[in-house]
Amino acid sequence: MKLEMMTERRVAFHKHFSELRGMQKESTVTYELLADERDGYGVRIESVCEGCKRSDAQSGLTASLDEAKNLVIFLYENAATIDGWRDVVVDLLKTVHCLA
Repeated sequence: MKLEMMTERRVAFHKHFSELRGMQKESTVTYELLADERDGYGVRIESVCEGCKRSDAQSGLTASLDEAKNLVIFLYENAATIDGWRDVVVDLLKTVHCLA
């Protein structure tokens, strides 16, 4: 696990995936906390594979810094993909806040 803490509000994890012939290409995914005191806290994910960089972000997911940090950690520890992370966050927030 590689954790980068630049400030109390800057949290980023970098996950490296090895090339597995016929199964997956080598890539690196970064999971990052977005801090905006006006709009709340969010998540940014960046995927780099074969020199191609993709990024997706959503601010204002929660007003709680601790909750946002936990979202980033969960996404990192469960290797959420750039294509599926938003669904994971929606399900997590529904569970945490007991929403239907």
